[in-house]
Amino acid sequence: MYELRKEFISLFPIEDIKEIDLNRYVHGRRYVDGIESFCYWLEHKLTLLGKIGGSQNKQYGVYFASGKNGKKDYHASFKYGESLETAFGNVKNEIYVLLKAGEKKQLEVIAQSQIANKFKGKLLSTYFPDTYLSIFEPEYLNDIITHFNLDFNFIKSNEPIYLQLLLLEFKESSNEMRNWSLDEYSVFLNNEMLENYDDKNQIEIDDENGNVKFPSLETVIPDFITELNTIGKTNSKENEKGKSNKKINWVKRQKALSRYGSRGELIVLKAEQQWIIENSLNLKKLIHIADKDDTAGYDIESINLDNSTKYIEVKATTCKAENIEFYLSASELKFAKKCLSYFIYLVFEVHTKNPKIFKLLNPFYPEKSGTEIEPINYFVKINQ
Repeated sequence: MYELRKEFISLFPIEDIKEIDLNRYVHGRRYVDGIESFCYWLEHKLTLLGKIGGSQNKQYGVYFASGKNGKKDYHASFKYGESLETAFGNVKNEIYVLLKAGEKKQLEVIAQSQIANKFKGKLLSTYFPDTYLSIFEPEYLNDIITHFNLDFNFIKSNEPIYLQLLLLEFKESSNEMRNWSLDEYSVFLNNEMLENYDDKNQIEIDDENGNVKFPSLETVIPDFITELNTIGKTNSKENEKGKSNKKINWVKRQKALSRYGSRGELIVLKAEQQWIIENSLNLKKLIHIADKDDTAGYDIESINLDNSTKYIEVKATTCKAENIEFYLSASELKFAKKCLSYFIYLVFEVHTKNPKIFKLLNPFYPEKSGTEIEPINYFVKINQ
């Protein structure tokens, strides 16, 4: 595939794009006169370096295909011009401008290009494989970003080039991934999504298999609640009687629970950010501590109305707001017992677009009546 990519670039150098003739450019001539055109190469011969087939031919601006009468002819996308000649001239110019901007890493010019996203991405990743990913569909990029819990980061816009930039920064933050080529990284991202992502228009959670699908954080509207729904609630230990004896894959289950926790933190960050803005407080006081240090004893630093520091530990679950039960680490308990302004934020229905957040003022300082702490794990060290 690398050799084919080199051959393609030698056949269609950037400086020749403006002078390419219609038949040598247009998709659809391959089965008429055998011409392996510019668009045919990108869609078919280089398909393993980024698939762009499946979209309508109009993504190329001009194309050769059957019309309503069943007869094959040239067609043009109206956004490039009313006549075939005008449209083709504009398409060639758009591609040339895009590739020159790609060469100079002019992201704003790339973002403003009217070339269809998948075609744009294939052009950039083909000519500049060390600079641009071969993934350029906004919805899919958002899915990947959500999967890796990167969607709280401040992104300049929802344009694919900026979404892609976030994934490139994610790659560079990893000692292991940093040395991968962008093709290797793309393969990793696609394999990760294939293994862990449920590609349905619904949210599904499978604790045993570790498959977690979250809606885009932009669409999530968290609600703070002050009461739990205890109607019809039964004791959690009684509920265990009817549970299946099916063997659980604990590794995958822990993977899923870890993602719930990370997702809960992002939801709380979003909710706290909104609360701080509404109360005209200092947004710089909102810090995602767990993103840098997971041993601090709390996840988020925020601010109270009196400008004092608020420490937040986030606990997340897919369950509805009925029970207050959660796991607490030794470091979390130690910190909670010495800090008055410490809150447990319980995020219920963490996988939905409308999660519920229940704020629990520190139940450990002083310890409230009715609070039960039950040890369930032990640290074992054996000296031989």
